Amino acid sequence: MRLGFGGNKFKHGYSSWDEAQANCSGYDAQSITDTVVSASRAVRDGKAAYERDGVLFDKIEYSWPLLAALMGTPRKGNELRVLDWGGSLGSTYRQNKELFSLAGIALKWTVIEQGHFVEIGLREFQTKELTFVANTDDFSGQEFDVVLFASSICYLENPSVAIQQAVGLNPSRLIFDRTPESKSKKDLIGVQKVGSGIFKASFPVRSFASGSLQNMIGTKYSPVADWVSDLQPDPQTVAKGYVFQKN
Repeated sequence: MRLGFGGNKFKHGYSSWDEAQANCSGYDAQSITDTVVSASRAVRDGKAAYERDGVLFDKIEYSWPLLAALMGTPRKGNELRVLDWGGSLGSTYRQNKELFSLAGIALKWTVIEQGHFVEIGLREFQTKELTFVANTDDFSGQEFDVVLFASSICYLENPSVAIQQAVGLNPSRLIFDRTPESKSKKDLIGVQKVGSGIFKASFPVRSFASGSLQNMIGTKYSPVADWVSDLQPDPQTVAKGYVFQKN
């Protein structure tokens, strides 16, 4: 077990997702929901500038490579249609919306999340630009320019299913940020225990072998950029960002 950024602890080497899950409280723990909702309300109400994973900041911390990847997405007109997979209550939207506005780019931002987050999002955080859905069946033919997985694909039990659903939406780009890359030749399954100063929870996490995401995406998209993320929570992996563009 290794101690990472923010006091997070990581233990790798589980043989299956089920085995890792049996050693966790789970990603749907009430402590996570309560902390994220409280922090998101604080940002919405102007009491804090920014939140990430339920942690409040008095100044926005930008991921400049991610912002550049989003702004550079091919689109029609001046509106960027984003599907933010696992986007909590709109953290990345609120982080970047002012810069998009200054650039003259309108946003249509849809978050796909767990059902209880969707209920809260629709009740408290939905705007003309931001909305929430629980699965891809809720889209009713909606089109997206980009599907974003910002530190989310690693927490899905079946990432290939989500990626194929994203590919099926035919966006111009698939973007991943803060995604752990394994130093091994194969994907690794571990458990992340969140630092006690954030919220009390633990959940399975997957780190991807080099080339693993491309294999799941297939040949319809090609890698065009990657970067090492500023945040490196797990010293046993390298958190990276990737851009895949439709051929």
